[in-house]
Amino acid sequence: MGRGLVLITRPRSDADRLSEHLNNIGFETLIDPMLNIKDLQFEAAGLDRYQAFIFTSANAVRAFARRTDIRDIPVFVVGPKTAEAAQNQGFSDVRTASGTVEALKDMVRLEIQNQSAPLLYVRGTEVSYPLSEQLKAAGHDVDKLEVYEAVLSEEFTTQTRDAIQNDKVAGVTFFSVRTVEAFIECIEKASLGERLNGIKALCISESVLKCVQSFSWEWKGVYAAKDENSDGVVTLLKQHISENEFKDK
Repeated sequence: MGRGLVLITRPRSDADRLSEHLNNIGFETLIDPMLNIKDLQFEAAGLDRYQAFIFTSANAVRAFARRTDIRDIPVFVVGPKTAEAAQNQGFSDVRTASGTVEALKDMVRLEIQNQSAPLLYVRGTEVSYPLSEQLKAAGHDVDKLEVYEAVLSEEFTTQTRDAIQNDKVAGVTFFSVRTVEAFIECIEKASLGERLNGIKALCISESVLKCVQSFSWEWKGVYAAKDENSDGVVTLLKQHISENEFKDK
């Protein structure tokens, strides 16, 4: 028997991998990215002057790697999934924090003693944690390079709208505050808010959970992962989405 339908709202490249994994363990999935990744142009010359690159997302790794051949400078990444993306792109020295930007900041401060050579924080246009400012306060010379923009979706696909309307969705995964905000805008645009009382929200972190709860719509349940990564969200799904779980009418 399969489990209830899970709506995945991550950007497409991450959503495809998560969907494949969930399908393999018995979940039915539907992908409707609430954020779409758009690469930004940037000047690739002179990047070899940095002693290390810092990445807080796999999207940043991939966007950066598409425009530069530099692979031999050490990279510091937020967690295992970003590390996997960096390794897949051919970076030879990947140093991995435990999954939070706070932990990444602490790792950089501990491992990089030379504060005279600059660091490059490679990121999207929107971030939720002031990593550059925190490292600068600790004495590091940090530059920022924006390599992608996450563009919010403005409406659901027909397939998603029909699935929610017909009470086929058991759970929705949320990996960022901006994803939640885009999802709620789409819900309101489609006049489907009342359908959320049969759906569970599976959130990567407490901050994302709080964003879900800040809106007035009532969910069947709202949960945050103990581990702030994809594996943590998969664990939530196993715990809270039972076989053939659909809204009772």
